[in-house]
Amino acid sequence: MVLQPDFDTTGLIVITALIMFFVAGADLKQLAIFALIATVTFVFAVMQIDYAARRIHEYMSFLQDPLNGSAQMTAALTALANGGLFGAGLGDGQSVVLLPFTDSIFAVVGEELGLVGTLGVVLLFLTFAYRGLRIALRSHDPFGLILGCGITAWIAIQAFVNIAVNTATIPVGGLTLPFISYGGSSLLATMAAVGVLLSISRYGARAPAGQSTEQVGAAALNGAIYATVGLRWRNGWSRLSHPGRSRRVKPTQRAGQHTSGSSYSSRSTGYNVNTISTDRVDGLSRRVTRAKRTIARRTGASKRKTSSGTAVRRVPRRR
Repeated sequence: MVLQPDFDTTGLIVITALIMFFVAGADLKQLAIFALIATVTFVFAVMQIDYAARRIHEYMSFLQDPLNGSAQMTAALTALANGGLFGAGLGDGQSVVLLPFTDSIFAVVGEELGLVGTLGVVLLFLTFAYRGLRIALRSHDPFGLILGCGITAWIAIQAFVNIAVNTATIPVGGLTLPFISYGGSSLLATMAAVGVLLSISRYGARAPAGQSTEQVGAAALNGAIYATVGLRWRNGWSRLSHPGRSRRVKPTQRAGQHTSGSSYSSRSTGYNVNTISTDRVDGLSRRVTRAKRTIARRTGASKRKTSSGTAVRRVPRRR
């Protein structure tokens, strides 16, 4: 994609991959190394490609004097300014906007529907990002969590990059506005991604009456102990342990009764730990008690001498 060259799509994929890597539990040092490599590569590629260097130069000139911006940037800002608060009306725009059906569609929305229309579009994408993250966090397995966060980050970042280009917040790019810009392949890809997100939501929302989705996830693993990322981090250290670094997990019981497959959480580490069921705990406790009584009886530790004679002291039975 860099050799095409297509820096916008390349940057979008790299940022989405870094976000998924972060959610998967990457160490901050690893993220810093990858971000440094990506930045150096981007700067080197921009210096080698003429059109990318020209866009950066035009944007820097625009920051110094708004009248020296590129034609696409100036036309988009003029359209947004002409729209005012409520716009000229749907289909009544008069400004000459370059690429009005793809890259500059947000400027057309601002001219025809005004500030109210543009804020509505931004609110819709914010709602999509919020719902996508909720779906990802309710997933029962780490794969659904990482995939849901990746899909949400991809679509949300692409939308806000397009909006930032039309408002001259960043240099001119070639990313379209998801679900709104013209293009069959773009719409097909985004709709397929939303379908995968809805699939994650369907399996994450399956919970019988009286049970939470976390309890259903614990029951699906037959009481096995496992951990998922809680995303409630209160420090800047690594999210998951890796070889060479030990980390204690001190689970604390959540509010409510201790039922089969109950969940525990550790606020200090951000883990959600689902423990084994109550029946297995009771069975193991009875075995341990019987073993203690057997050892005490065979070794003679169950008897002790007193001043009045020999008395028998047995290991008490578990109640």
